[in-house]
Amino acid sequence: MDYYDITRLHYGITILYYDIKMLHYDNTMLYFDITMLYYGITMDYYDITMLHFDIKMLTMTS
Repeated sequence: MDYYDITRLHYGITILYYDIKMLHYDNTMLYFDITMLYYGITMDYYDITMLHFDIKMLTMTS
């Protein structure tokens, strides 16, 4: 195992480490996206519920 092999091994390990870091970053971003999506759906549900309530109130008063 000469200097060239050691350099290639070091390079491979560095790339692998970088890939793992990127994977972790992607997973974190995915989790954030899913959380935001869930929050958006929850807000939509809340808006629809409020709209339904408003319509109910309007029909009761008229």
